[in-house]
Amino acid sequence: MITYHERADLFTFPSGARAHGCNTRGAAGGLAGEVFSRLPEMHYVYKHACANGIEAGDMIAFQEDSGTWWYNLMSQVEAGPDAKVEYIVESLTKAVAHAETHGVATLTIPAIGAGIGGLKFADVRAALYEEFMDSTFHIQCVTRGRFSEYEF
Repeated sequence: MITYHERADLFTFPSGARAHGCNTRGAAGGLAGEVFSRLPEMHYVYKHACANGIEAGDMIAFQEDSGTWWYNLMSQVEAGPDAKVEYIVESLTKAVAHAETHGVATLTIPAIGAGIGGLKFADVRAALYEEFMDSTFHIQCVTRGRFSEYEF
């Protein structure tokens, strides 16, 4: 199941886990830069994984001291407008499996791929719906603004 929440913040919206999109090159701008500025230990783990050849479609799980899980979803190879819907679905599927294994009931994501990643959010949304519509796991998609602000 996926629900959508406008004007909601990835960092404060109630959730068992959180995820965001990343590239495999180790560059972090936009939301990823904000995430890593708040979680420097996770940034170190991400940079190490990139230096050792992580692939698009993979994910990196990181647990905060508070117990909250974060997932770095390898949604693109290069920095900039390089996100691919199939990488988002593949990495999110891995994150959901990890979350379920660790007893997490909800996973919150941004409008992944639709910012710096360069995708039309309508394409991402359609793929997520197709992949997760029958799932009992709850994915929450949030945006600080309105979804209509993203290119459809």
